[in-house]
Amino acid sequence: MSNVRIKDIARLAGVSPGTVDRVIHNRGEVSPVTRDRIRRLLKEHAYTPDAMASKLSLKKQFRFAVLMPGQEGPHAFWSLPRHGVDRALHELSPFQVRADIHEHPPFRKEDFLRLVADVDWTACDGVLFAPVFPDESVRFVERLRDLGVPVVLFNSHLECPDVLSYVGQDAFRSGRVGAHLMQYGLNGSGHLALVNVLAGRHPKSHVLAREAGFRDYFGTQPQWQGSIDTVNLMGEDLGELGRRMDELLDSRAIDGIFVTSSRVHVLASYLADRKVTGLRLGGYDLVPGNLDHLREGRIDFLISQHPEEQAFKGLVTLFQWLAHKREPSLLQWMPIDIITRENMEPDQNLQHMHL
Repeated sequence: MSNVRIKDIARLAGVSPGTVDRVIHNRGEVSPVTRDRIRRLLKEHAYTPDAMASKLSLKKQFRFAVLMPGQEGPHAFWSLPRHGVDRALHELSPFQVRADIHEHPPFRKEDFLRLVADVDWTACDGVLFAPVFPDESVRFVERLRDLGVPVVLFNSHLECPDVLSYVGQDAFRSGRVGAHLMQYGLNGSGHLALVNVLAGRHPKSHVLAREAGFRDYFGTQPQWQGSIDTVNLMGEDLGELGRRMDELLDSRAIDGIFVTSSRVHVLASYLADRKVTGLRLGGYDLVPGNLDHLREGRIDFLISQHPEEQAFKGLVTLFQWLAHKREPSLLQWMPIDIITRENMEPDQNLQHMHL
């Protein structure tokens, strides 16, 4: 009996283990050229499925790695998916699942590259990864592919065929939803501002997708005669954001601001300090600072992308694939929930403060 494994065939074929599994079980979409190459390798290496593999896998210890940005202060977005990882590990504890958490500063590409280079990724069975720097993240995923290590992405999607699954929101569609909410009451005209928070000079793919969706919505509204200004915040320079917003607000009357990240509370605080009222403000995620401003009426709406559930589901997806060979959907979309002061839970802020 051959000892070759699915991940060995995947490495030889230059594809993900999930693609090899789809060919073996004749399900899912695989290009004819890739399918023929995989079948040729399966025959050449006399691959034989081990009928006892799934049973035996439950008796082994699974070691995963989680690679994501670290937490930043009491209102940090990344505390939410970290809570999801902890919850998944708790629920999977009977199956001897452990995870090494590798965190890097969200705005420092050099630290990310150093971390990726220093860790022995062959020591883990799978990687749950929240990509921040697109080009470098694709190269990292390709490296894991070469090592035969399956990858599940969350929070930000990559145009990369070498992942087992992506768990997260459709960023483009959520941008369109944000635009739809912002246009209420404008009657076809007005001045809007998009505020992006960028990791240094390297934009996050999901932030760009949200902006693209926002602009696409208004591009499909024939009656729209208004304007949309973009303000890009580079890195963590919030002082620069204030200066840029001062220039914008002094030059024209802004009807609404849409923030393409969880840092909408920064804009809410800025507007409150400047005593600016009468404009609509929206953004993403139920982090405590955002919920405080939502409750006080300084934020009109938040789009929840369920970051806790993304990380939880991502880690469970890796376990189910390795332990039971349950092939996940390539794209596991999270719902686009709209939260306002009227439908937020009374104790929602308290719940998130204890994550």
